[in-house]
Amino acid sequence: MSIKNRLKSLIDILGLRITDFSRKTGVPYQTLMNYLNGTRQPTTENLQKISIHTNINLNWLLTGEGEMLKSDAVNTDKIESAGMPQDFIDKLKDDLRNKDDSFFASLSMSKDRILDVLLGKVNLKRVEVIELARKLNRSLDEYMYLAGYVPDVFDRVLKNPKMMESLRTAGNLTDQEIDQAIYAFADVMKRFEKDQKLKKKK
Repeated sequence: MSIKNRLKSLIDILGLRITDFSRKTGVPYQTLMNYLNGTRQPTTENLQKISIHTNINLNWLLTGEGEMLKSDAVNTDKIESAGMPQDFIDKLKDDLRNKDDSFFASLSMSKDRILDVLLGKVNLKRVEVIELARKLNRSLDEYMYLAGYVPDVFDRVLKNPKMMESLRTAGNLTDQEIDQAIYAFADVMKRFEKDQKLKKKK
């Protein structure tokens, strides 16, 4: 198994979105995407960050040898699992208020699963967030942003090597600066949408 596949396995086991994994470890989102896509090899410095913040054996990350967890980790409960961001939970609670059983029956996920999300027990998959946004007739980009996923339009930019290279060279930006710009722009868009809704109400 390659380093990129071990990273994929780790993120999957943690139950984290890549954006959350990026925040947890301090490794920029685009840098992680490059590692996971195999376009760049992880630096020792970033692997050390991942090891420290996830309690994972650095030797296992580098070589695949030895135990996955550090020797001082008693069990996998020491690996933190993140629930959905509180802003998303609050938004979903508001949007689900007064929804009857027929609404929940129209979803591919169970009512119990949604309840677990609202209680902070489980994470929704990207496709589930998209489904909820559409069924609730809400802004997809806002839902994706609140859920911790990069909105689709930004995700397409981040996965486009030519676009990313243009941003790096023309803008002379680092991966971390690109990340910050994307999230800042997403935040501006979220506020803009809220302002537009308030104006419509007036």
